[in-house]
Amino acid sequence: MKNTWAALAGGILIGALAVWGLAHFNAEELQQPDDDEATGNNSTPGVVQLDRERQTQAGIVLADLEPREVAQEVKGYGRVVDTQPLLDMLAELRSAQASLEASTKEYERVQALHANDQNASARTVETASVTVKRDQIQVETIRSRLGSAWGAAFIKSDAARLVQSLSSLDAVLIQVDLAAGESLQSSPAAARIESPFDSTRSAEARFLGRATMASAQTPGQGFLFLLQPNSFELRPGMGIVAFLTLEGPRLRGVLVPRSAIVRHQGQPWVYVQTADRTFERKPVLLEHAFDDGWFLEASVAPSGRVAVNGAQTLLSEELRSQIHLAD
Repeated sequence: MKNTWAALAGGILIGALAVWGLAHFNAEELQQPDDDEATGNNSTPGVVQLDRERQTQAGIVLADLEPREVAQEVKGYGRVVDTQPLLDMLAELRSAQASLEASTKEYERVQALHANDQNASARTVETASVTVKRDQIQVETIRSRLGSAWGAAFIKSDAARLVQSLSSLDAVLIQVDLAAGESLQSSPAAARIESPFDSTRSAEARFLGRATMASAQTPGQGFLFLLQPNSFELRPGMGIVAFLTLEGPRLRGVLVPRSAIVRHQGQPWVYVQTADRTFERKPVLLEHAFDDGWFLEASVAPSGRVAVNGAQTLLSEELRSQIHLAD
């Protein structure tokens, strides 16, 4: 009997120790840091969580986006114009103007001789006068053809300097067309030409006038611009995207630094802090590039503090967490 009671007591003790050990193990397990929480794992696509220590280690910097104002713009598509026909016509105009200048001087010379009873007959004066009129008509005819084919801006411009710039491709002529059905009530002030090699770069082109010839590809309203200098090394025939600058009230918005933008599935995004350790990926529309970032209108700009540094790390953490959950 004594042995039986001893065995029973021993069994109770062993059971108690087992229960205590299991409880102690579970308590310790609960006290361990959540690995998913520490590494940013989250079941919601587009959301990543990092504690403050991990944010510091990742070099994440948060900031409010800088307010910015820009002129209103209309998007158009264009091409770099082959200006050889224009150059030929300008050369023809220069030649006609030189002939007119020479015939005018000759007329003035013989007219002065005739007035002083020197060796210049009335017939010679009349012939010189006819030559001047002929050369004047020639100049006006070419100027009229030039204006009809290329616009009045080329009649008023410094032909010699323009010919040299266009011939050497230091400057290029660009025709920008709006989509069919679109039109502007007034002429654009200028155009922002987007580099065909790098959409983050753009250059301002000077407005010359309305295009006289419609494009077969985009038969909408067209405009001519002169890009000088030709900083993108554009060549005739190249297609470009342009943003026509309009007069009127300026648009208000914010500037998103380039370092804040990440690319995922062909779409640009930024990470916005929604809680102390939570970041949400938001889509952005990039159309107006500056040297230091992209302009977003206030109506589509993300609200809250944005990760202006370390955004790529947040994307990596988000994708890694998705892979972890899939496993």
